[in-house]
Amino acid sequence: MDWIERSGKIDIQPFWNKIPSFFLYGLRPTPVIISTVSGLILFLLPNFWISFLLYAITVKYSMEALQHTMRGTLSPPPLSHDVLFNRYELPLMLFAVLALYMLALSSISNSLGLTTALILFLVGAFLLPALIMCLGMSESFMFSANPLQWLILVKRIGWAYLALYGLQISLTGAQASMEYFAVSHLDSSGLAAVWMGINTTFTIISFHVMGYVILQYHQALDEPPPIQLLDTNNETTSPLLEKFVQEGNSLAACEELIGLIKSDPDNIELRKKLHNYAMLNQQKAIVAKYAPAYMQLLLEHGDTASASQLFSDSLANDTLCYPRQPSLHLPVFINLKQRAQFKDAAALAKDFHKRFPDNESTPALYLELAKMFCEEMQRDDLAKKLLQFLLRKFDGHEKIPEVRNYLSLVENLSEQSS
Repeated sequence: MDWIERSGKIDIQPFWNKIPSFFLYGLRPTPVIISTVSGLILFLLPNFWISFLLYAITVKYSMEALQHTMRGTLSPPPLSHDVLFNRYELPLMLFAVLALYMLALSSISNSLGLTTALILFLVGAFLLPALIMCLGMSESFMFSANPLQWLILVKRIGWAYLALYGLQISLTGAQASMEYFAVSHLDSSGLAAVWMGINTTFTIISFHVMGYVILQYHQALDEPPPIQLLDTNNETTSPLLEKFVQEGNSLAACEELIGLIKSDPDNIELRKKLHNYAMLNQQKAIVAKYAPAYMQLLLEHGDTASASQLFSDSLANDTLCYPRQPSLHLPVFINLKQRAQFKDAAALAKDFHKRFPDNESTPALYLELAKMFCEEMQRDDLAKKLLQFLLRKFDGHEKIPEVRNYLSLVENLSEQSS
């Protein structure tokens, strides 16, 4: 077990002590299958667009590996439909940010000279891991496209970011050495396929390393605590549970946890273990059934950060789990917004007035949603619609003066930009 929980604190090995296991990660069955199949496809269908598509799939899987690792799952993501075919906006966002950066460098080269552009290119290369980590944590284009956020991440990690960058350079060097060996010993017909296989393997390893750094520095990066591995020394386990976990029998382990929960329904640690273990093993029906009670317990204990993570999990699981009380939506919304999970925050607030008609919590929630639309997502049109709706439906509410003032601000900003 790579980390354990002691007195509520998580003890994680420094990533520089994990270098051998990082290389072994790329030799696990799932990464090997992806690398081999990618190379075989390119060998059979040698085409630029095929190679681009395969690289997009590689980046997609690598981002899944990063996110699995940063949440405490140190084995590669399984080859499921969700992993392979959903959420391709992440690699597209990454490609878009990189394209914007290259366009900016081209413009700088034309206006300030090639030397300045080269310096900025080297700075960008140094900050590339920070960009990828920002995207993996936020899943937001606006957040990850902001170079200031890259610098903030570097500052929070501190000197260890230099070690991370050095390790990334070492991975690039190892990849180049393998590619040179292939060029020296293979004929041209198979080079592209071998290159794709090597590139895929090292891309997955590289993203796994970045995910582990997020895991190691999750507190400094304001990330939620990683998914808690089932600790056999914890009083909330049982001999049967330990046996099922060791055997990899996820359904039986979940059923054993459900039995323990029935005996102690208010035990938040048991519900946390059930949720996390079911999420890890893609037991979606169990996640959907037991998430609402877990959400309620988290909010009763004032653990808004875990409640917001639970909502994000339910959103990714296609089984939305909202807070039961209307008044508790706002603190969860604010936590999601603070973590730059803007899409998740918008999903939480969506149709709140239909789920809770004429509720007194609506103006405060929708005002915060309008501010997020305007200030974080550059959607003044949506902000104005929300604010105008509040003025029509909640005239006389204590939030209406603030709503009116903010609407005037949005309208003035829209006029100045038009």
